Amino acid sequence: MQAKQLVPTFHDFSYGREKLTSLSVLQTVILFAVLSFLCTLFLPSIGEEGVYTNITLEMMQNKDYLVPTLFGTQYSRPPLFNWLMIPFAQIFGHTHVVLIARLVNMFATVFTAGSLIWLVRAIFPERQFAFFAAAVYLSGDLLFKRGWLAYADSLFALCIFVSIACLWLALEQNQRRWLVGASVAVCCAFLAKVHTAYIFYALAGLVLLWKHPNRGFLFSPSSLLLHTCALIFPFAWTVYVNKGYGGVGTTFLHSQTYFTWSGLLPYLSRIFLLYPLEIVYRFLPGSLIALVMFFKLRNTQKKSAQHAAINIVFWIALLNLLPYWLVPHSNPRYILPLYPFIALLISYVIWQSGNTVRRLAVSWLIIGVLLKYAYAAWLPYEHNVYRGNAAAVAADILQRTQGKELYVNDSSASGLRVAVELNKIRYPQQPVVMAPQNYSGFVLASCDSTHLGEIVHTYNLRKDKLNLYKAD
Repeated sequence: MQAKQLVPTFHDFSYGREKLTSLSVLQTVILFAVLSFLCTLFLPSIGEEGVYTNITLEMMQNKDYLVPTLFGTQYSRPPLFNWLMIPFAQIFGHTHVVLIARLVNMFATVFTAGSLIWLVRAIFPERQFAFFAAAVYLSGDLLFKRGWLAYADSLFALCIFVSIACLWLALEQNQRRWLVGASVAVCCAFLAKVHTAYIFYALAGLVLLWKHPNRGFLFSPSSLLLHTCALIFPFAWTVYVNKGYGGVGTTFLHSQTYFTWSGLLPYLSRIFLLYPLEIVYRFLPGSLIALVMFFKLRNTQKKSAQHAAINIVFWIALLNLLPYWLVPHSNPRYILPLYPFIALLISYVIWQSGNTVRRLAVSWLIIGVLLKYAYAAWLPYEHNVYRGNAAAVAADILQRTQGKELYVNDSSASGLRVAVELNKIRYPQQPVVMAPQNYSGFVLASCDSTHLGEIVHTYNLRKDKLNLYKAD
């Protein structure tokens, strides 16, 4: 039996040969947005990029490719991101580990944009709209920061989005192959970062059960078998690799920080003002244009027409956003898997608002890409001078320690930055680890660690200060 197709009827798609919203212009905007990532690849390690780059160097040195360690201590996250980095680090050299990590992240971002085009082309009738949605996705926060930083979030987002897209297409086309893709992708999402991949996937599945007319296909024997295997996978991995459920426990303990109560008024201001503004900020300029047009056209027939496909997108985004929206504290990068869906909603509102609004949106997207190139030109100063030169700090530490035992007891962004530079220089020596209780040699730690010994030197890295301690 052929599945029912959810193909909405767009209003006002007959825009003729509008040059600014033509396919070639949209493709050019996407191309230059992607190329702008190349301008940031050679910056020194930034923020928490040192987490996965240090882990990769430790895995290469220890030749243990299943259990990630950071400063010699087991890290609770699975190693898919590291697996993608290691072959290239072995081919091109360990000194390029930060560059390689950013390339992996950049390609994950680009593949997510391509997957968004693929899904929109399968669901919606207009080719230009698919590329416009990708251009909106590759703007704002993703363009300036999230799309290239060497965190695991972009890979995590890619796997989750592909899993949900495959599940949707399985219902659209009544084909088992998409169920296989969905099951494999959600397992990869777990390996990319954390168990919460299954929450994103499950909430999207509930929306499809609720909204899609071919929902019965999810209860077919092949679907039940594949989803059971996908559900068992993280538990099997945890038992086999971690010899227990430590990863689940660590995730639970980490998530408790989201619920730290800071008072009723700050909580209400976050719920009703700060978090919505944060979302608008992350998707500028398209979000602001879409917000204005949504309120302007909300009572018109053109805007009030609800289509089945965009309803599904809306509910997938909203239900998955609520857990991060309603807690007192969370980080916007945790919702990176929802960026394609939010971008699609923004694009839909703009595309429905007529030619003038579309042209305005594309113009601002072009300005945003140009600003990214200007921003990229300033970044070397910011990350070499303003934030402090971690490579210079590492070289000075090695000159002062003269080959003696060296440890790192600081897992802050500054400590991680310096550690990866130390490991790059010292490789193939053993990577720096945390100091034992009665250590001998030197240890790099924060300024409130005077119990570690005599302060040899203090390094200023913007707001952070790291001390080099010595003990006999």
